[in-house]
Amino acid sequence: KVLVDHYIGRKVERRLRNQALNFNISTGYHFRPNLLLRLDHFLENRRFEELDGREIRGLLLSHRFTLDWGSYYSNEGLASGYNFKPYYEFTDPVSDFQFYKMGIFGKQNIFRRGNFNWILYPRAEIGRPLPRFQLFDLGGTRLRGYHSQIFRSDGYVSAQNDLLLTVFELGKLFKLRPLLFADLAYISNGTRFGFGAGLNVYVRQVAVPAIQISGGYGLNPNGFSVAILVGPQI
Repeated sequence: KVLVDHYIGRKVERRLRNQALNFNISTGYHFRPNLLLRLDHFLENRRFEELDGREIRGLLLSHRFTLDWGSYYSNEGLASGYNFKPYYEFTDPVSDFQFYKMGIFGKQNIFRRGNFNWILYPRAEIGRPLPRFQLFDLGGTRLRGYHSQIFRSDGYVSAQNDLLLTVFELGKLFKLRPLLFADLAYISNGTRFGFGAGLNVYVRQVAVPAIQISGGYGLNPNGFSVAILVGPQI
């Protein structure tokens, strides 16, 4: 026997509040052209509501060290080189919230021949014990094939793959690059896989880097997504 619930005219009476006032100071030092150490200080006035209705208020003061290592260059979609950004963030003793976060982001040109290019975007982050507003989320451009902010957790690993196939030029104004993508992640105690196809539209001699149109399908849970984005998103 299968039971089916029908929701007709369902109305959301209230949503969880999440308010913040943010301030950030960033400084950096170049050890060499391809190695940068950056120090960020974050000050936030936070007010948010937990799932049980409790309201949490407080100041967040944290400090983040980031290494920016490597040389990565992209010209109308085609990539060269690599870039990795490991970081470590910790809260100040005077902060009302206490946690740490660490992770690494990367961009790597795996293979390139002519107008065919395979680009890998690895990511991994973990934190303990994170308040709800600091939890990592995957979805949308960070896990294509899924809607934005579906999966939330205090840690994840992911690998996004772009396969740029060829190029079509429309006069002297537009350049079109069709692509295939495959995104794999482990988050919220499950393996998520999304795949699909897209089209990058490059408008020459303007400030907009690219217009990205993509459609994908996500597994576990199954779902379909379509997105139109302006500028680089990963």
